[in-house]
Amino acid sequence: MSHKTVASAAARLFNHCTPHNYPVGFSKHAKKVFKKPTEWFMPPAVKLFDETGMFETEEEIIKAETMHDRILDGRGPPKKGMGKKALLAQKALAEAEKKAKAKKK
Repeated sequence: MSHKTVASAAARLFNHCTPHNYPVGFSKHAKKVFKKPTEWFMPPAVKLFDETGMFETEEEIIKAETMHDRILDGRGPPKKGMGKKALLAQKALAEAEKKAKAKKK
């Protein structure tokens, strides 16, 4: 094999591994978040942060997982505040819990 083909093979490999070569469907936002190609193939953010003890409750873990999914989908971080349906569902859930507690007593 000549040195020319070795060099071109090395260049192709390097190009394949550099951040500009993102998988299909990656948004600009995701490209900013994931700088290194290895991060594309890593498990959800939770597993990375959970080792550091960053999350205390299961709720926080689920929230981080959904955030990670949103970034991968290219939707970006969720908007601040809840939608009307989410607020109504939360209120209904709170009322149902109050009724359940009242029945137990």
